[in-house]
Amino acid sequence: MAQQFHYWIVLSLIIQSLFLICSVVESAPVLDSLIKRAPPSTCANRFDTVFVFGDSYSAIQGEKGNGATWSLFESPDAVTNNPIIRDGTTSGGANWNEYITGCFEGLPQDCPAHLYNVAYNGATVDRNLVESWRPQVEDFITQAQQWQNDIKPQVQYQKALGAVWFGINDVGRSLETSNADITNLLNQVLDQYFTQLDHLYEGGLREFMIINVPPFDRTPKFSSNATLLKPRIDSFNTLLQQRTNDFHTKHSDVVVFQIDAHERFTYYLDNAGQFGIEDTTHYCDEDGKVQPPSEGASCLSLEKYFYQDELHPTYPIHKAFADDITNILNSQQYCI
Repeated sequence: MAQQFHYWIVLSLIIQSLFLICSVVESAPVLDSLIKRAPPSTCANRFDTVFVFGDSYSAIQGEKGNGATWSLFESPDAVTNNPIIRDGTTSGGANWNEYITGCFEGLPQDCPAHLYNVAYNGATVDRNLVESWRPQVEDFITQAQQWQNDIKPQVQYQKALGAVWFGINDVGRSLETSNADITNLLNQVLDQYFTQLDHLYEGGLREFMIINVPPFDRTPKFSSNATLLKPRIDSFNTLLQQRTNDFHTKHSDVVVFQIDAHERFTYYLDNAGQFGIEDTTHYCDEDGKVQPPSEGASCLSLEKYFYQDELHPTYPIHKAFADDITNILNSQQYCI
């Protein structure tokens, strides 16, 4: 009797199992449909590490660096034991790459996304083509070497983004070059630019963010040269986009995020009020005086200015730019 009871239990369990299998098979199309309709994952959060190469629009300060860069790489622990100094930027606060990583201070490896930043104030792509702001400023060539030799061997990452923003100093300092030579110069600069990108690719990076030149002809420093600068900026950006497309074709296994800083900064300038900005043409100097001089004008609080000094945007603009970058990183064309 006990054996017969055991038989019926086993048979019952088999029937229930068959019923469950059939139910799953019948519902599979519905489940598959739900998966296909699900929104894509958030791509901005998929990077555990961001490597930044560039100039003063990107540079941060670290304890093993100086006022112009995060690290001088003069000691073995210059990468792994080098806290970021809060607000050590040209914005008067945080800058765009700190906003997109959530890495505002402390050790880069302790941040939500690890931020290793080799950008240097005043940097150009190749100082032999266009001189840097000062002789000790490291250009893109050296920054790429520092990444390869000093950072990469000490940093563990699963998904890394290489963010590159050069051209402001290359174009700005080209004012000493005649118009007849400018196209040749910019092509030489971009030859070196993409040689360094190839080196980063050979070093293992597969996802890149390339940022073009903003309309710095509208800054207090360069507005008097706007007529000469604007076509040079446009030329650099056109050539940069063409070279970027070629780079992506050459390396079919890379993802390239093209960030149009020129379009975004033009929008910020033309719609400054949306970002709490009241003045897009002046700044307040260290002596509390409005520059360029404006009769009867008194200094506003920093966040109401577009520019922190004669060239660099304030942190509210960096925040707006970071928000736009995050939206691009989250766009479906990259996240599906």
